Amino acid sequence: LLLKSLIVKDADITFHDVTKGEKNNPILIRNLNLFVTDIGIDKDMKIDLSTDLTIDKDDFKLKGPLALNIVSNTHLKSFKWDSTEFNGKVDFDKIQLNYRDAFVKSNKIPFHFFIQGLVTPEKIEVKNLKLSLENLLAKLSIIIQNKGDLNSNMDLDLSTKHIEELKQFFPKHQKLLSKGSFDLNMRAQGALKKLNTMKSNLNLKLNLLNSDLNLSANGSSLQPIRSTFQADSK
Repeated sequence: LLLKSLIVKDADITFHDVTKGEKNNPILIRNLNLFVTDIGIDKDMKIDLSTDLTIDKDDFKLKGPLALNIVSNTHLKSFKWDSTEFNGKVDFDKIQLNYRDAFVKSNKIPFHFFIQGLVTPEKIEVKNLKLSLENLLAKLSIIIQNKGDLNSNMDLDLSTKHIEELKQFFPKHQKLLSKGSFDLNMRAQGALKKLNTMKSNLNLKLNLLNSDLNLSANGSSLQPIRSTFQADSK
């Protein structure tokens, strides 16, 4: 069975929280265009979505175009769902964003991420999620098994070679962003539904104004945070 295409053109959607009445500003989705092609088994199904978003809350404002492109392929085994592979890109390049004036992005700053993964009846695996914002680079991988407790293994790498170039995004904390670089590696293992038993370890290499700091931490709980820290510097 193959469905050649599914198309939504120029749709407008309004999300309104009725519990807050007129005081609540709605989330507006305008000019939504969705093109899904080759919907079937063992086919590269392509999803292309573009829209204009408007979110105007007291502490969070977002406005501008968003684009999403995903390719996925679903496989059956003995007439049962076996697995789904996917990869894609989400593009926030032209989005204006402001979160409590603590994080601000203009519509002239490229901001996007790539994602690749695999879903099976036993697990969800995000092999490679890469985020790019100016010179800030992030890479995340996560494997979730046993969907009841959401047993997980997570790896996060976050780095920048020029901290001072991030001042435009953090107007409230510009004085903290001196010339330098950092490289953060974080690992976490355990059940997402039991953060109090989730183990973690962290390594941070920080260079500010030609100084150096190496920080490591090992934790036995994420909620509340229980961890031992060690720091050294030349």
